[in-house]
Amino acid sequence: MMRKISLFGLVWVMLAALLTVKPELTTQTEALLMPPHPDLREKIQNGTLELPQNMLDDGIADTIGFNALGEQPKAMTGTLRTLAVLVDFSDKQRTVTASFFDSILYAPPAAGRGSVRDYFHEVSYGQIDIVTVNMPSSIGWKRVPQTYAYYLGGNYCMDKDAYPHNCQKLAEDLVAAVDGVVNYADYDNDNDGLVDNFMIIHAGRGAEKSGSVNDIWSHSWNMRTVQTRDGKNLSKYIIMPEYLVNANSSSSDMTIGVFAHEMGHGFWGLPDFYDYGEDSYGVDDWSLMASGAWLGPNNSYSGSSPAWPDAWSRIAMGIVQPQYLIGNYNNLSIPQVLNNPGMNTIFKVKTIGMGVQEYYLFENRQKVPGSYEENLPGSGLLVWHVDEAMDDNDNQCTTHPSSTCGSAHYSLALVQADGLKELERNAGYADAGDPFPGTSIVRSLSYNTIPDSGSYYSSGDVKFSLSGISDSGTVMSANVTAGEMAAVSISDVVVPEGNSGNTNALVTVSLNQASSTAVSVNYMLAGNTAMAGVDFPAQSGTLSIPAGSTSQQFPILVTGDLLDEEDETFFVNLSTPVFADLVDNQAIVTIKDDDAPPLLQVYSTAGWENANLITFSLRLSQASGKTVSMMVSTLDDTALAGQDYTAVTSQLVTFNPGEIFKNLPVTLLDDALLEGSEKFQLTLTNAINLTIPSTTVFGHILDDEFDYFQVFLPVIVR
Repeated sequence: MMRKISLFGLVWVMLAALLTVKPELTTQTEALLMPPHPDLREKIQNGTLELPQNMLDDGIADTIGFNALGEQPKAMTGTLRTLAVLVDFSDKQRTVTASFFDSILYAPPAAGRGSVRDYFHEVSYGQIDIVTVNMPSSIGWKRVPQTYAYYLGGNYCMDKDAYPHNCQKLAEDLVAAVDGVVNYADYDNDNDGLVDNFMIIHAGRGAEKSGSVNDIWSHSWNMRTVQTRDGKNLSKYIIMPEYLVNANSSSSDMTIGVFAHEMGHGFWGLPDFYDYGEDSYGVDDWSLMASGAWLGPNNSYSGSSPAWPDAWSRIAMGIVQPQYLIGNYNNLSIPQVLNNPGMNTIFKVKTIGMGVQEYYLFENRQKVPGSYEENLPGSGLLVWHVDEAMDDNDNQCTTHPSSTCGSAHYSLALVQADGLKELERNAGYADAGDPFPGTSIVRSLSYNTIPDSGSYYSSGDVKFSLSGISDSGTVMSANVTAGEMAAVSISDVVVPEGNSGNTNALVTVSLNQASSTAVSVNYMLAGNTAMAGVDFPAQSGTLSIPAGSTSQQFPILVTGDLLDEEDETFFVNLSTPVFADLVDNQAIVTIKDDDAPPLLQVYSTAGWENANLITFSLRLSQASGKTVSMMVSTLDDTALAGQDYTAVTSQLVTFNPGEIFKNLPVTLLDDALLEGSEKFQLTLTNAINLTIPSTTVFGHILDDEFDYFQVFLPVIVR
């Protein structure tokens, strides 16, 4: 089929235009439109209703998926200020008093169906509060310079080529009309320099309900020229009608559905999830961003009780984060989304066999009386097949299994439990057969079932399945297979110590197979013979291995020194893996000592024979971290062992770690002989962790006997 519009590519173009410093938009973008009221479907399908050209124009922004750089929808929660401006025309004057819109937009949350503020309060679990600084009644209805017919341009006010005869010009004129009345800086909620969700409510009805080309079709679009006011830029606007069918001076039949849908575009940049060509139904009544915006009591399609945003949209809005699943889960508890804001309400499955941007989401949606979910088509487990590589929901796949779809498939598809694919085949609206187990009591979803849980890109089993799906209820359960859990291991490391500064020890954490989602694991260093804070830092943290990768390294700084010491070790301990099993939780890091052993410093020594002792001083050139030892012996020279000294035979001399000095005494044997000085040799052998000098070391024995005759005999000189 002809591609009608590239919605997700459009978001990128819009954002690029908004961020430009030039006042003139250089790229023409297309509007995002309110889905037509279900009453118009038959007219569209039989060709009696002409759709807006923007729905059919295939010369739109290029096909870049909605996760491309810069175009992700914007997550925004908290108190969000929005400006709603009412506008009428000389040829189409307002009917309803402005205060009516104070209530429908901003009335505080209340039990049951209420205001737009109430709706977003419920779907966000109270995280979003829609407020304003300027109530519509305080501004009143504003009159713009041109007539309604002037702006309308004959094509729902959206003919991009007819500017200024379109709603772009209307928005620009309205910005000027209220300049000075409001401070636009009040409406930049995230301080990005842009006014968020500039909202226009025009006199008259909306073409999305009337089907008339002479009415404005509600939409979100950019202005042709960026407007700068109060230091902020206005480029994007949304526009909705005063009423659907009927109105009088005090009230209107206008409901919140159209407002909520267009605000999904205006605040968060959400895409549409219906088929613009209306030859299929997209996700239909199951999402605010499709025909679910029209839901109301008793199948009225009044828009008074719009469906919640779908699981993907709520994630994109920042309301909730999905719980990633990998591995096997028995009787996984799946509580209903209403009143359960935790991560256990939307589950995400992505396995290795799926496309790069393809995954599944599932959630438990229930028709809860008194909530905005009350008018859903059914209750149970909704399974969403997501492919962010696709632009929109404009190309449907009507066949089974998923691998037969090729490139023609939705960006967000509801896996309909009954296997009929009525939404894609244009054969039926959303119904109670769509959720699991549904009216067909379907309790399993796998590669081999219809519908299937396969990939658009592979004919193989991607190992995602659901089985044992419980009956629909506030808490459901199912057995889930979500790929195979990768096994985490860690490798030992040997690193040279170095003499100074720090050396990096690169530790590698590995998976036995790539994982479909990022794997994380905590690590902590623990001392063994190496000491934390001395040899390595006291360090802990979390390591992440990206999806598709099989390993990740991280550095540990090892402190160098000059101390000769034993190789030292410390441990890297792993714990608390996420999306993986831990099969090896400890690595040993060995700090390999590369310092030279100390040099023994010992010198020849002399002593008097009658002192009975010679002491050799043994000194290490530097302290050692090891035990240093050697064998010491004496060797006769002119002095004889047993006669002049007591022999030392293979005496062990030991320096404990840190010791530098040792004394070695050798006993001398005194005698009365006049014999002159004598010497013996000190030999050093079997050195361990020590370098012995090559010089010869002697012990010199100084004779203490004197030749008195020679000294005292007088000399007679003749």
